[in-house]
Amino acid sequence: MSAIVSTYNSAKFIRGCLENLVNQTLYQKGELEIVVIDSASPQNEESIVKEFQAQYPNIIYERTSQRETLYASWNRAIKMARGIYITNANTDDILRPDALEIMANYLDNHLEVSLIYPDQLITNTPNDTWATTKANRRWNWPSFNYNELESRCIIGSQPMWRKSLHEKYGYFRPEFTSAGDYEFWLRIGKTENFARIPEPLGLYYENPQGLEHSSSVGQQETQKILEEYGITQRGVIPKTSIPVAISPSELNALPYRQIGQSTVNIGRPLVSVIIPTKDRPEMLTQAIQSVLNQTFTELEIIVVNDGGVDVQSVISRLNAKGNIVYKKHDRTLERSAARNTGIRAARGKYIAYLDDDDNYYPNHIETLVKFLENGEYKIAYTDAVMAQQEKQNGEYVTLHRSVPYSLDFDKDKILVSNCTPNLCLMHEKSCLDEVGLFDETLSTHEDWDLIIRLSRKFDIAHIKETTCEFTQRNDGTNTSSHNRGDFTRTREIIFNQYRHYAEANPAILEAQKEAFIAEAKELAQQVQQIQAQFTQSLDKLQSQLEEKESHLQQNQAEKSELSAQVEIWQRSTQEVKAKLEATQSEKEGVKSQLNSWKQTAEEMQIELDRSRSKLKQAQSQLDRSAFPIGKS
Repeated sequence: MSAIVSTYNSAKFIRGCLENLVNQTLYQKGELEIVVIDSASPQNEESIVKEFQAQYPNIIYERTSQRETLYASWNRAIKMARGIYITNANTDDILRPDALEIMANYLDNHLEVSLIYPDQLITNTPNDTWATTKANRRWNWPSFNYNELESRCIIGSQPMWRKSLHEKYGYFRPEFTSAGDYEFWLRIGKTENFARIPEPLGLYYENPQGLEHSSSVGQQETQKILEEYGITQRGVIPKTSIPVAISPSELNALPYRQIGQSTVNIGRPLVSVIIPTKDRPEMLTQAIQSVLNQTFTELEIIVVNDGGVDVQSVISRLNAKGNIVYKKHDRTLERSAARNTGIRAARGKYIAYLDDDDNYYPNHIETLVKFLENGEYKIAYTDAVMAQQEKQNGEYVTLHRSVPYSLDFDKDKILVSNCTPNLCLMHEKSCLDEVGLFDETLSTHEDWDLIIRLSRKFDIAHIKETTCEFTQRNDGTNTSSHNRGDFTRTREIIFNQYRHYAEANPAILEAQKEAFIAEAKELAQQVQQIQAQFTQSLDKLQSQLEEKESHLQQNQAEKSELSAQVEIWQRSTQEVKAKLEATQSEKEGVKSQLNSWKQTAEEMQIELDRSRSKLKQAQSQLDRSAFPIGKS
């Protein structure tokens, strides 16, 4: 769902508003987004919102260039919203931590209802909190009736409605500044079903500077709307909503109220939360943070590192209040020993348990403490959500949530099977003085064993509220998958150990037999599944091997062919080389012959030149001998 927040000159309220929203149980489950529209406020809301954005996901922030009316901002936020449900989170009002979850669940389960509205407490204290408010009045709205709506706005300031209504009826009219929500309720109320939750889920601040009280504009707009809808013309007499008183005892009986100091053991925490951990620092961080986010604060957290990687840096970063105690085993001793180490160090009146991959919802400890402090029980447990997870892209993703256990305690049935996960349980530490600590010889079912022993000495109460969440993974990273094969062995040990309690009731013995057989069958099925997965994986590997062998054979053939080609190329190269060498030899012979011929030619030229010289000399002599003859 989406909570829409419009802010203008409300820097003094915005931090409390955002803290209230991120501490909603629905936000803790990842099912709430917060859409903040900053209507060009001159104050510093932006820096506060961005501070929260850096710490929390699913917070959307947009600042407008000019101031808009409240309803224009709402319309802008609704169009940006991704939720199927919408609520307006006024900056100066406060919601009970589970308010949005209660209203969303109602709409989930009542498809015929389009809008739900709760009762509210009334406070005159700015930045009041649900846990500590001293409000002495409440709005006691009537059940929905359209005729009643025509006489006054009975919806209050913290309703929740289906986003699809805006596709059918349009949006809030942006020209209104104070009564636009009343106009929209009148517009849709004739044809849509509204419902009231008759318990206070919110805290309404009667703000003298707010839009409703700071001017007469609201009254003027309301009068205009009544005339526009013909309500005034029909003679409908306007009514005034009158608050009703709420006594301090009624106030303190409401959920998520802070326990008075008189109930806290002076000098030590009331509750000790034991968290065993090993090699999961990131999950440990989330688990510790869920305890730090509790509405009940008189507690200590005891982290016991069972021989894993050091997590001192995690502890130091989160230990701002100094209420985290860190213990470390030099070697792995398993969970029972780790919990026992934590119990021995615990100073609280009550002990609670949390594994490092699970988490509490904000009201978990308060719900249990209130019940135990105000009743005769020393042991109680709540319900828990099971989050089924698998790894995607290197991170665990929750695929499905359910509540598999919600069983009232039965002393006989507990001899057959456990009734609750360990993180749901809280008991007085003194109970262990009578029944002993966790059995360190049990590697599984150790929590069930402890509850059986507790049940023989004390009554155990079931609180039907879902206050925590545990994870279920099938990759061997938690006990239910990693040590699944050990469950049958430890179940048999427990059946034998407490057989004297069951022997008087044949039905229990038969139920134990059926449970043992069922678990053995389940284990056999899991073994078959593992075998099938192994066979499938083996077949896949065999197929991949054959494919690689085929590629290898193909590559080998190609290699052989290339080798043959290389041999041919090598022979050809040798032949060419031999031919080159023969040619070179012939070239040298020709060159030698040419040199010889050249020398002969040069000798012949010399001889020719010599013969010419002789011929010339002979000619000269002939010419001289012929000259006298001519003269005579």
